[in-house]
Amino acid sequence: MNAGFGNHEGGSDVIRFRPSKSPLSILFYDGELTYTIVNGDTTLILTEHHIKTNKLITTKYKKAVNKQPDDRLDFGMNYLVNKGIIGGKYLCIDSTGHQSNVMFTNDGRVTALANFKTYFISTDIGGEPMNNLDGIIFERIDKTRQFFTFNINADTLKLYDTYANTDSTEYIVGRLKYRLVKKK
Repeated sequence: MNAGFGNHEGGSDVIRFRPSKSPLSILFYDGELTYTIVNGDTTLILTEHHIKTNKLITTKYKKAVNKQPDDRLDFGMNYLVNKGIIGGKYLCIDSTGHQSNVMFTNDGRVTALANFKTYFISTDIGGEPMNNLDGIIFERIDKTRQFFTFNINADTLKLYDTYANTDSTEYIVGRLKYRLVKKK
């Protein structure tokens, strides 16, 4: 099966179905994997024993989407991030004062914002260079990309240009490029 490890590494793994203490669960590495179905929505539940604290740790995994592209292991997480943070309709005012109606879909499409066609929010939060700001990356029709940092305050999303510092280890916030107010 395909698997995501954290929000950065991906790969595949094998699930071996071995009986557990309960007939409704299977052994999964050092824990037990069970599930519930409520209103047609399946939740996987991983219960592990934490050796140092002698406590059970329960992690619930909820299905993000019913179907995702075969080549996009990150699709479900991106969908939930988009839905929770940016997805929706906006009134956009660009740096020249021009107004337009913009829409961000939960599956990563954007309409009526410059010549961008898709977007994704950077969720790769690591210590590597040029990873110090919250980022949103837009892809144009010609497949070139544009990085902005963003700020959200109440119903207003602001997108800022960025540029590298002198040794190219960090982004520096530039001028405000787009101010987007979410429509009710």
